[in-house]
Amino acid sequence: MAQQGLLHRATSRGAVSVALAASALLLTGAATPPPSSPAPLFRNADLPAEQRIDNLLSLMTIDEKIDALSTNSGVPRLGVPNFGSSEGIHGVVQRGADKRHRDPIPTTQFPQPPGMGASWDPALVQQAGGVEGYEARYITQTPRYDRQILMLWGPQADLARDPRWGRSEEVYGEDPFFNGTMTTAFSRGLEGDDPKYWQAAPLLKHFLANSNEDKRTSTSSNFDDRLFWEYYSVPFRMAFQNAGASGVMASYNAWNGTPMAINPVLRSVVIGQWGVNVVSSDGGAVKLLVTAHKRFATQKEAVVATLKAGINQYLDTYKDEMHEAVKDGSVTVADLDDALRRKFRTTLKLGLLDPPERVSYAAIHDGPAPWDGAKDQGISKRMALESIVLLKNAGNALPLHKDRLKSIAVIGPLADAVHWDWYGGHPPYATTPLQGIRDAAGPGVKISYAADDRDAPPPPQRRPPMSRWWSSATIPPAAPTWPTNGRFPAPSPAPIPATAARVATG
Repeated sequence: MAQQGLLHRATSRGAVSVALAASALLLTGAATPPPSSPAPLFRNADLPAEQRIDNLLSLMTIDEKIDALSTNSGVPRLGVPNFGSSEGIHGVVQRGADKRHRDPIPTTQFPQPPGMGASWDPALVQQAGGVEGYEARYITQTPRYDRQILMLWGPQADLARDPRWGRSEEVYGEDPFFNGTMTTAFSRGLEGDDPKYWQAAPLLKHFLANSNEDKRTSTSSNFDDRLFWEYYSVPFRMAFQNAGASGVMASYNAWNGTPMAINPVLRSVVIGQWGVNVVSSDGGAVKLLVTAHKRFATQKEAVVATLKAGINQYLDTYKDEMHEAVKDGSVTVADLDDALRRKFRTTLKLGLLDPPERVSYAAIHDGPAPWDGAKDQGISKRMALESIVLLKNAGNALPLHKDRLKSIAVIGPLADAVHWDWYGGHPPYATTPLQGIRDAAGPGVKISYAADDRDAPPPPQRRPPMSRWWSSATIPPAAPTWPTNGRFPAPSPAPIPATAARVATG
């Protein structure tokens, strides 16, 4: 009995000690964590996509839903990654000139789309898209870069029927089938060849009839349904239907009086018939509905109208306005869910919610930079060579026979320069035409270069100069060497050569 009493007291003291210890742990916040909860259904890669998205939407707050309508599609609290964005019609653009002052990242660059179009080689254009998509995946998944750029804003599917429209440097050409073939090829390259997942997501632009530069933020492109179906929409439709591309940017301009950001064609055709999931506004386009198109009195009205029209990615001020709209009932949770459902289909297609071992592209990270490798450089060089168009070869002067050459004259202001446009990235290296000729000719051939003829003797005067009306000192500066689109700083104007001044003065 004594032993039993002693044992009982010892056990009681032990229980009290355990209880006190547990209490202390709880008070200090060091309690043993509960068993881990099962992963949410949206993480189950074996479930249907729509069921996974249903679950994800059910777990999100209103704030998270509104935030995900920006270019940041992530939901940090739930561990949903952001697929991000980057310009990319002829190479990934990471120049570093943004508000966060990040360092530029060099990426493989290709000729502007007219140059790629001049190759007449869809297979090569697809390879260029493949290089761009791979480099975007590499940057996104390599921690030291800390950037998410898996949605690339390209290819450019507009048309350039008339060079006076401007912006022709952005597009492959003027023929709808030709452009559609190239946009399809580039989109396929970006997406990669995995049967289930995308390497990167294309976002075609700018829908629709955005080729005009002058006052494009307020003008209307007017044409009938036949031109819509047989011309302007063809390159977009081909990429959506033939390559499965599923992103598009609405243009600034109107079509037949209705701005594209609120045009019913977005719902009826782009989403309804072609199955496009991400429909993005252009930068500042929502505000332009108020200031330029004069369609709405307030930013809030414009935000609500664009959401209803199908926009689900905003490059504009919209968050406060969307919160107000939800509060007053002009936007419902169902409206937000409809917009985000389409957007999260891209998240799934990129494999961002699936186990990495299932996603072939998840292994692209770290290691040597692809833009420094022979494969990417080789495709870039081949595209540059194929972009050159020989208009005339009188007397079969070309090709030159290197063993017979003694000297070559290279003439022209662009021979010793490489210029980059608004959509050009930061190249890992650059070779000018002059340097390329020097390298090809070798040390045994003399290369003479002149940018212009300002050191040449003056030509004979045929009539008295008109300097009293227009002196060479008042000649307007030369035009920039590439279109600036009003956004990218142009190079300093080059002085006009002396002979040009003489021509101008008579």
